[in-house]
Amino acid sequence: MKTERLLKQGSEVASNTRKDIEEKLGENVISKDNNLNYQYIDDNKKLDCTVS
Repeated sequence: MKTERLLKQGSEVASNTRKDIEEKLGENVISKDNNLNYQYIDDNKKLDCTVS
């Protein structure tokens, strides 16, 4: 299915981008200290996003 193929390609692009950045910085860019926390704030499924 076209959608599944596009999702897989997008995931691979994001993964490769993260790995490239980490290699250039010499450190991990994702950690438990900088993860995105979110929760639904109403019935319309609007997200409330905050960075911890």
